[in-house]
Amino acid sequence: MLFAFPRQNNIRRATSVLRLYMTDMNRFYPIGPLFADGVFKNADTLQYKGGELFALYEWNAGQGRVVLAHLTEQLDEIRTALRNWDAVDKNVETPCTSTSKEGTASDGTCSTPMPTNGLVGYLSNEGERDCWVREYVAASATVIRTATKVEGGATFEGPGVWAEWPMGNRWRDQRFHIVNKGFTLVATATIGTAPAGSGSAIMVVVGGAGSVRMVGLSVTADNKREVAFDGEAGEVQHGNCGLERTYRVAVGLHNGMGTVCVGGKTLGSSATTVTRGAQLLDVSCFYVGGDGRGGSGCSQVTLTHVCLCNRPLTRQELQMPLLRGKQTEADCKEGKATLCPG
Repeated sequence: MLFAFPRQNNIRRATSVLRLYMTDMNRFYPIGPLFADGVFKNADTLQYKGGELFALYEWNAGQGRVVLAHLTEQLDEIRTALRNWDAVDKNVETPCTSTSKEGTASDGTCSTPMPTNGLVGYLSNEGERDCWVREYVAASATVIRTATKVEGGATFEGPGVWAEWPMGNRWRDQRFHIVNKGFTLVATATIGTAPAGSGSAIMVVVGGAGSVRMVGLSVTADNKREVAFDGEAGEVQHGNCGLERTYRVAVGLHNGMGTVCVGGKTLGSSATTVTRGAQLLDVSCFYVGGDGRGGSGCSQVTLTHVCLCNRPLTRQELQMPLLRGKQTEADCKEGKATLCPG
């Protein structure tokens, strides 16, 4: 589906542009500006005919003229984005490059791909050192300081290193309305070393102007998992994190309630709405590999296959994806219908 509407382009000057957007009711892609402020009065019609895309708008120069504009470049961009979405869907559905009949790849990876049902965002390991590309195009994550690129993601080591994935800055052309109703942010995480001193965040959901930590998952100095809701942390006694073991971790907000899961098990769930009366519209960004504050913790965490979904995921979808240490193939294949989060 295509739609167009004016957006404020400059805060101080209050100028606006008419922008074109594309959505499949899950993913959202801002194609870009069509006309600058002062040129158009309104543009209520988009028309696709004969393999061409047109925009019908009224000229705002007091002449009462109606203009039919060809959107050739925009149509090329739309087709490129659609091909990209299809390619990423196939890649996420089959993350194992070589899978045996037993359900594991040659490197021990379980063939438990991420579902594309409800998938709206996926970070890859492409891009420059300071950019973590969103494979569905638009709104890539920015890496603060230096992270080491690995297959499917990045390794964050030391204090003050993280990636910021913007969601809802209203002055930028990247609003993800999916976070208005709820979401699950999921990734494959490996803790290389526990932090020295204070804890180190793995994933954090930030609201408002960046002041409220709505939901978060961290590892403590004594190698325990810690969850936080509405900025209030509480250690969860579920054993240590298991250094060098890999889990599928998730944080989510659904119906205003926050949930944190590791390996398909719920570590914590907020008893009350986590947003202190604020709307989920206030979700501004996600931090992965850190907390966005540059804490004193000094750990090493590798995050890969970072995905954003617009629904709760099942335990089977969130189970541990790698065979490491004492984990067995049965552990990898185990999955029940218990919803997490939710």
